[in-house]
Amino acid sequence: MTLAQEIRTPEGFLQRLHSVSPKVFAKAVADFTDTDRRKLSNTAQEHAKALRKQEREATTLSGVSMVEMIRRGQSRLERKNLELAAAHLGLLAVAPKSANMIPLTNARALSETWSATEPTEHETAAITILLDRRPDWAQQWLERQLEAGDWSWSLMWPSVKRLLDNGLCAAPDTEGFARFMHFVLRGSDLAERPELAEYIWLQFRHSTGFLNSNGKLRQPTDPAEIQRWSTGAEWLWHNVHHGRVDRGRVIEEALAAYWRDFTNAERATLGKLLEALALTDEEFVKHQAEFRKLISNDSPAVVTFALKMLKAKTAADGFDADAVMRELPRVFPIATKTQPKSALVLLKSLVGKNTKRVECGCHAAAEALRHEEVDVQEAAVKLLEGWSKTFVPTEALQQSLNDVFPAVRSRIEALLAAAGVEVDDADRSDQIDTVEVATEIFREIEGCPPSIRRALALDESLTAATAGALLPRADINALPVDLGRLDTVQPLESVHDLIDAVSEIIGSIQSPMQLERVLDGISRFGADYPDGFTERVAPILARFESNDNRIPPFQDTLFFPSTYGLIFDWMRKNLQTPPARLPKFLSWVTFDPPNIAKSLDLRAGELRRSFLQTRPSLPLLSLPTHEHGWIDPQEFVSRLKQYIDAEQEVCPADLRLGLLRLPPNSAFKSEALIELPDAYQRLLAYLSGEDADVQSDDDPSFWLVAGRSRNPRGNLPELSALKIPDTAWGLVPAEIKVWLANSPSAIEYNARQHQKELAKKQNEGGGTSIGDRLRQAGAGLMAMTGIHLAHAGEGPLVSIEPSGDGAKSEFPTVVMASRVGSFRRWFDGHLPDWAEQWQAMHWPSNTDGNLAIAMVLMLIRMDNNASSWEPSAPALRPLLWSECAWSETALTALWLGLFAKDVDVRAVATDALTEGILDGRAHPDELSPTLVDLLQHPWLKLNRLAESLTEVVRVSSWAAMVVSEVLSAVIASWNDVPRDGHHLLTVQLAALMEVDGQLPEEARQPLQQLKGGSKTAKLAKQLLALEGPNQSGTHNSTARHSNARRRALLEGLQCRMQRLPQF
Repeated sequence: MTLAQEIRTPEGFLQRLHSVSPKVFAKAVADFTDTDRRKLSNTAQEHAKALRKQEREATTLSGVSMVEMIRRGQSRLERKNLELAAAHLGLLAVAPKSANMIPLTNARALSETWSATEPTEHETAAITILLDRRPDWAQQWLERQLEAGDWSWSLMWPSVKRLLDNGLCAAPDTEGFARFMHFVLRGSDLAERPELAEYIWLQFRHSTGFLNSNGKLRQPTDPAEIQRWSTGAEWLWHNVHHGRVDRGRVIEEALAAYWRDFTNAERATLGKLLEALALTDEEFVKHQAEFRKLISNDSPAVVTFALKMLKAKTAADGFDADAVMRELPRVFPIATKTQPKSALVLLKSLVGKNTKRVECGCHAAAEALRHEEVDVQEAAVKLLEGWSKTFVPTEALQQSLNDVFPAVRSRIEALLAAAGVEVDDADRSDQIDTVEVATEIFREIEGCPPSIRRALALDESLTAATAGALLPRADINALPVDLGRLDTVQPLESVHDLIDAVSEIIGSIQSPMQLERVLDGISRFGADYPDGFTERVAPILARFESNDNRIPPFQDTLFFPSTYGLIFDWMRKNLQTPPARLPKFLSWVTFDPPNIAKSLDLRAGELRRSFLQTRPSLPLLSLPTHEHGWIDPQEFVSRLKQYIDAEQEVCPADLRLGLLRLPPNSAFKSEALIELPDAYQRLLAYLSGEDADVQSDDDPSFWLVAGRSRNPRGNLPELSALKIPDTAWGLVPAEIKVWLANSPSAIEYNARQHQKELAKKQNEGGGTSIGDRLRQAGAGLMAMTGIHLAHAGEGPLVSIEPSGDGAKSEFPTVVMASRVGSFRRWFDGHLPDWAEQWQAMHWPSNTDGNLAIAMVLMLIRMDNNASSWEPSAPALRPLLWSECAWSETALTALWLGLFAKDVDVRAVATDALTEGILDGRAHPDELSPTLVDLLQHPWLKLNRLAESLTEVVRVSSWAAMVVSEVLSAVIASWNDVPRDGHHLLTVQLAALMEVDGQLPEEARQPLQQLKGGSKTAKLAKQLLALEGPNQSGTHNSTARHSNARRRALLEGLQCRMQRLPQF
């Protein structure tokens, strides 16, 4: 039998597939007919399927020992499977499209891939088979081969080129092909391979990273100097410079690329490329319409570039200045001030001395008055004042009066008056408005209960606001927690709902309340399984038991084995048998969860054991009735009574958590308590404010959580007879200290300062010791690498005293206090994101334990960008809860969050400060001392703080006043104005102009010493020139300022009344 005949049989096909070379095999199947292929298709597919299964089993890292996992990981770089590569040739020869839409198996080891430039013999044979067979799915096959998420492909460029040159496939206009050509182009010399030039334009249509360059593009000199590993942009610029790529086409494609889905970094590189090209006047004029269009781009950086290019070419012949002036108003909606101010500079340049353009310029400048930044408004009105002798846009100016800062308003009023336009008396209308608002507030206050009026200081606040004085503090913690303002939590209604809820948390836990409802559902529905239950949970159970440690519950199960074991056994119908072993994918793992996780997991373990006896369907005592973890006192008593009536023993952890989630000073109906056993009556009576009636056989853990629910942060001497730890949040309050000097950023800052001092000493001619040189070398290493060599556990970042290390899980508040002591690095005892919020929900009246952890995480990563691997924001979220006043710990965490480089952390802190101002928690007298204390540490970045405070100032006039009062205290604390102090002065200027305020005398003194023309000095001069309320002044300016201040204060009082408990 000949080879041609033998290979047409199933046995011969498989035998020859592995016994002859790929080239010979490709030649042998070249003349196959469709009938031949159909006959052998199943054989090839089954063979490839079996080999792929063997490969998966030989390389998987799941379900194997740790030693085997390491061995397989190390051997992966050198592994190659020639049998599977040959099997793929068989698929290409005879199988249909559905079997071939998979990547070719690479016949070379992974370690050889990056240095390889030519195809393997298997790859060459694969292309030959395709060219001979010419299937109608060849184009789709090629695109599938070029899909790569890790910058590795199953084909080399010569193979792709064969398909394109032969006409079997066309060059795909896909991101995958663009990424592939990015790799090909950067390693190629266009002088030797000019055919590659036509594929350059793909890089302008797809985001591949080709257009990325951190530095300025250098001027190329030697045609051969470009390196293989230069950036794509450098490679392109090099080839344009030497005439190998069409310069005009590059300009066109770059301008078009600004409107495609590129990253900001790639758009910045487009600008560098166009700047490096140094467009001639003729080239610019040809494309000036595209440059004008860039003014309306959604990226501020692109707008900055467009304005820069337009400004540089204003003198070019053919420059259409009128068209640019018509487009400039598109810049002013941008929130930042840099681009609008640049547009106004360009506008001034375009108008120049040409009076015919003044009217158009005025209308454009008037649009800038709508901007939120005072600097932009002032720049715009300055232009209008300069052009006022020629034209005044009266209608636009009248419309802007209510949008501008008061200081700008007075200048607009002067322009309108000079143009003969009457302006309403704003002073008189403002005064009438404030009187009306004050009268309305007075009527509302009259109907409030005296206790509410005292807690909110409503009478004193109204008196202060009408007099223009700062509102007194409100005692929010003296108010009952108003659960009616919070979202309610609804229990699951059926087993079917419970199955759906379990399916959701196996996929991903978005909120800890999901898990709370699942645990309550298992408690209530227990071992009562409806028909079809097994079939419904089978898919969920399959995922839960899979040998895949990448599924979301894997990490959660390590931390909370009892919680997930309960869910697992419920699905397996094993609740009434001893607990099952862990799922298979955990069998090789040894993990000791942190104590806080054990404490959070305790309730599920007790609930699981309660099912070993016949247990009636009962709710969890501790299921929250409202968001943030609160439980309504009456509902708690109702649930407790169900256990008493059913003669079911209460799970201790469930009772402790239920008590801890009750609001401070909870009120219980006396008739409901009478029906409870004596032990519960005494506990709840104590929690509601009565004296502690402690007996010798009482459980101390129950009394502790009741005491900490009633008095979250005080001493509990009335419980000293019980065996309760004499530690933080045991019998005594916690003292939380933040040690900023131990943070990596502080240590690095000090190292840099020491390095500068040593350098200065050397420049002055002084010698340095060997120790100094070593310290200088260490500081230099840290400066260059950003590696924090220090903070290896020498001192705490946050401490909670008296220490409760080793506390038992039965005392959850003590465990929460001891948790912070375990942290030295980010990963020490860190919980999953949702579990950080879950801990906060366990004790909603005191979240200081969470915020202490948040501060540790922030200080470790203060100068790091946001990271999904190392998130700090979840532990900070309790700052958003408005039910309780902020503690000193909360205030410190809040300000540290505003200093963080992590944008997620800063967003939470900014939202918290905004909401705190609007609901009465944030008061300048409490905010200021904490911030002033933190600013004793010069390594904290003021630009980040200023960026966040700018957002807060824009919220309302009351928010602006709070910020201005805080910043006045900060400025007054300065002995020397810090080098980056201009960031805070910019915010202070905007805040004071919002309320027509001025600096208090104590804040003026540090600024009066500044001289010169620096940015800080100019801002200081502006601040010192502000006119505000003057007790001895009587002129209209002072009256208007006083009204603006009163308006802001009355707004603050209204916020306080609206956001706190209803009355």
